Amino acid sequence: MNALLNAYERLTEKENLPCLRAGGFQQEEPVTYAHWEALRSALATLDLAQGWLQCQSHQQLFCQGLPELQPEWGVLLHLEAIGGDGVTTEIRYQGEQGWLQYRLKDHADGDGFSDTVEHLAHGKKGKLRYQRYWHQDSEQGCIQVRSRFIGLTED
Repeated sequence: MNALLNAYERLTEKENLPCLRAGGFQQEEPVTYAHWEALRSALATLDLAQGWLQCQSHQQLFCQGLPELQPEWGVLLHLEAIGGDGVTTEIRYQGEQGWLQYRLKDHADGDGFSDTVEHLAHGKKGKLRYQRYWHQDSEQGCIQVRSRFIGLTED
């Protein structure tokens, strides 16, 4: 693993790539919410400091906690947020199955690698920051196995 990190570091200096470090992530057991009221109750208990949400008729970044979801926005389709505790929450609508919630955090002692990238935020100044997690596969090389939202930056 050290040889790979050293080789990548040399390449990073030449190509302006994101820094790669050893580590991984820990993910809690996913939770399914079959009904909107159950999900709404769960959302009220979570620390969701900043993130983004997408509904049928609305999308929004938020920086000071989850905004109150409005009926005219339609069904919540996707949400990614990070709390003050550093835990990322991702919620995806699964149609008739309801909503699936994932919660994960960084784990420095993991057996893979991670890097941090930024993506432009649609229609807003600033960027969405994501941490990507990689695993070294004996046949495929380094493959991305997960990513998590880690915050917003302002430009």
